[in-house]
Amino acid sequence: SVVIFFLIGMYGGFLQAGVGIYLLVGFVMYTSYGVIQSNFLKVLITGAFTLPALLIFMANRVAASFTDNRLIRMIPGVVLLALGTFGFIRYFLFIEG
Repeated sequence: SVVIFFLIGMYGGFLQAGVGIYLLVGFVMYTSYGVIQSNFLKVLITGAFTLPALLIFMANRVAASFTDNRLIRMIPGVVLLALGTFGFIRYFLFIEG
């Protein structure tokens, strides 16, 4: 059964289309779970596949919209400048001794 679920996982990670049917059949045929428990596990596992994929696609879409914006590209430099200035002022103006 480990080999079957490994193959189902490979298929689900690569395509994900219709993997729920394979998971349901695998759980019912190769484990002691009933249809209701198998369906619960199927939904849980497909949700675990779908959520990271959805977040990656959303992040890719958001990142593509920021590549042409000059102000957005300046944010890391401004943040590092502010942190450096804060550290400089704190170190040289608030030295206890």
